[in-house]
Amino acid sequence: GTLCGGVISVDCCLRRGMLKSRFETTYVAPSHVIVRDVTTNTKTNLVSQKGYAIDNLKVMGKDRFILAYTTSSLIIADIESGLSSEIEWHSGGNEKFYFDFEHVCIIVNAGEITVVEYGIDGPLGWVRTELTSPHLISVSIAKGPPGSQSLKKIAYLTDPTSIAIKNLVNDDTEAVVNHTTVIDWLE
Repeated sequence: GTLCGGVISVDCCLRRGMLKSRFETTYVAPSHVIVRDVTTNTKTNLVSQKGYAIDNLKVMGKDRFILAYTTSSLIIADIESGLSSEIEWHSGGNEKFYFDFEHVCIIVNAGEITVVEYGIDGPLGWVRTELTSPHLISVSIAKGPPGSQSLKKIAYLTDPTSIAIKNLVNDDTEAVVNHTTVIDWLE
C-alpha cells in the first residue's frame, strides 16, 4: 500500500525578540509572553491574570528572574521554579528589586517595602520605613506541615536602633526590639 498525507506546522505569534542575547521572547497574545532561555531551553510563561497587555520585560537577579510591566500591574517570575506572581503596580521607574531571599522578592519604592511571594498573586505584605537597605531587611518564609499555618515574617528597622518584627500572615507587629547602638545588619 501507499501512505498519503501531509503535516502542516504553523508557528504564529504577535512578535519575537531577544533579551540580553540569551532569552527569546515570544508574544503569543498581548497579555501572554513565553520567555525561553536559549542556553538551557527552559521556558517561562508570563501571563497577566487580569488581561493587561505586557509592555516591557526585564531580566534581573543574575538572570534568574523576569519582570513584566503592564499599565496597571507587575508580573514577577522565578525562572528556576517556574512560579510567577502578579501585583497591582503603577511604576514610576524608581523602584528597586531585591531577590536575596528564597521564595520572595522585595520591592523598595519611596520608603515602602513590598514583599511578593512567588506563585501567589498580590503582595504578601508591606511595611513603611525610611531605612530600606537590603542589609537592614530580613524575610523568613517557611511552609508548615499540612493543616498548620505557614511562617511568613519580616524584620526591618523602624529607626537606626529599633527592629520591628511583623507577621505577614495576619499583619500583626509581633515585637519591637530597641538597642542602644546603631544596627547595621540583619540576618
